[in-house]
Amino acid sequence: MEPIYAGRQRFVAGEVFIGVVVISALYFARPVLIPLAMAVLFSFVLTPPVVRLRRFGLPEMPAVMIVVVFAFLIITGVAGIIGLQLTELAVDLPRYQSTLEEKADALREAASGSGLAKSVGDFLQGLNKEIAPSTRPPPNPAPGAEPTPAAAEPLPVTVVQPAPKPIETIQSIVGPMVEPLLNMGIIVVFVIFILMQRRDLRDRLIWLTGARDLRRATLAIDDAGERLSRYFSTQTAINTGFGVLVGAGLWLIGIPNPVLWGVLAMLLRFVPYIGTFIAIGLPLALATAVDPGWAKAGWTIALFATLELVVSQAVEPFLYGRSTGLSPLAVMIAATFWTWLWGPVGLLVSTPLTLLIVVVGQHVDRLSFLAVIFGNAPALTPAESFFQRIMTGDANETAEQAARYLKNRTLIDYYDEVAMPALRMAQLDANSGALEPERLRAMAQTVAEVIENFDDYEDGDKPPVRPASPAKAGAEVKPPASVLCIAGRSPLDETAAHMLRQVLDQQDIGVKIASASEFSSARIFSYDMSGISLICLSYLAAAGAPSQPKFLIRRLRRIVPGVKIVAGFWTQDVDAAAPEKLAQEAGADAIAITLREAVDYCLGELGDGPDQKGTQHSDVVETTA
Repeated sequence: MEPIYAGRQRFVAGEVFIGVVVISALYFARPVLIPLAMAVLFSFVLTPPVVRLRRFGLPEMPAVMIVVVFAFLIITGVAGIIGLQLTELAVDLPRYQSTLEEKADALREAASGSGLAKSVGDFLQGLNKEIAPSTRPPPNPAPGAEPTPAAAEPLPVTVVQPAPKPIETIQSIVGPMVEPLLNMGIIVVFVIFILMQRRDLRDRLIWLTGARDLRRATLAIDDAGERLSRYFSTQTAINTGFGVLVGAGLWLIGIPNPVLWGVLAMLLRFVPYIGTFIAIGLPLALATAVDPGWAKAGWTIALFATLELVVSQAVEPFLYGRSTGLSPLAVMIAATFWTWLWGPVGLLVSTPLTLLIVVVGQHVDRLSFLAVIFGNAPALTPAESFFQRIMTGDANETAEQAARYLKNRTLIDYYDEVAMPALRMAQLDANSGALEPERLRAMAQTVAEVIENFDDYEDGDKPPVRPASPAKAGAEVKPPASVLCIAGRSPLDETAAHMLRQVLDQQDIGVKIASASEFSSARIFSYDMSGISLICLSYLAAAGAPSQPKFLIRRLRRIVPGVKIVAGFWTQDVDAAAPEKLAQEAGADAIAITLREAVDYCLGELGDGPDQKGTQHSDVVETTA
């Protein structure tokens, strides 16, 4: 054991070391990776227009250059608008000082010495003093107080700076612009090369991800690129519309610089979850400053809340589904990680990068764990979830899962598609010794509690599995048919028998449940078989099927020779042996693989009409014993 444990330790240490190296590389290579990441995202947005221009017969180079130049002009224009609007806002801010002072005084009077409101009023008043201390008159001395002696006037000191040289003036203007322009240039160059070489890059990525299965890898890469391009393009269009509506709404409300706030709302909405809350901050503060009352602030909040609600709950689900396919927790973790790693740019690109990781994980088997970690798809299938819940003995949660499933499906569908595969997993584990007999019995008891919750369940408006024949006038009333369901030796075999009993009850067919021990060689003749119209055997992933029920069927033939027998090998792998062969080996009249097949057979054999008796069913194989 010690070498294995030591090997696991070395494996974990190696994984941790690789993770540290990757994160360190992402951090220290920011000057190159950030422009590259932005370029990749821009290339997904710009690929559809390039493809459209190519379809019109335009060569590759002109198509790419037209799209890139057009996008660059749009980005430059937006940046210029933001700069002009910020300059105008800075000039107009002193005009709003008096309104802020009045609201600060009003808050202080409304506070009447109370804690929180008084603190807010003091803060706003102190903020006003800091904005323009020279405009505030000196405080009047209290009545009866002696005037304080005037402080000695300080000697004026003037610091004379030498006239800047022309080169220094140029450096002060151009210096702060060098890094943004350099990054923009790198991004533009990367975008051009990615768009020009996108087919070659795709081929190289296909070779890296699936050189042995080119068809699958090609379909995966094309699907990933199409989905990401569609998502980024749609998100850009939605956020642009959101920004336009915000700007128009703020203009109607009367908020200064509405174009600036509309552009910022458009950009900040790319930030997951908190972008809209950040975007509303400055317009709300400005609405408070320009309006002596609170009406504009209230209308601003209503505008942002209404637009965000409509866009997130109606527009986005209509255009590309309910969500981005990402887990909300994963989005928040990714936003925190990329912000810590790359700053504000990381926050902006966190959702697209995480979505890219999920798409890759969905198509590359070796990276499928990424789709499980970051995606919003359930990590477990419904059958696996059912198995996990009965393992923990949680009958209530299992019943809740069933209730959610039954909103759109029938009870027999739930049993066949969810419960039976889960029971098969449990039985196979028991056959291999992975499940102790005590645990298996506890799981069977949990499933029995779940089944009991649906004893009175009806499928509502859903049609029955097969409609019953109407009663004929003057016909002799026959006693209700009864089916004897004999369970195998496993506790789960009896559980499956109770599922069959429940779905047959919905068809007004009575069912009696018996255990295999009651039909042993010594006890079979003592069992009361009166009123039994059909016999159904219940085996769930039985070891040695179909030879296991063979001798039981022979004994049953001796005591009730005229009764049809259907053997239910639930979840049996029909590819392993043909159904006809299963029926012949077991000696049964028919074989049922699912509950629906068993119900269809019972309805066919026990129906009123002559057309039902002996009818051949497409899903049930009937043979002569």
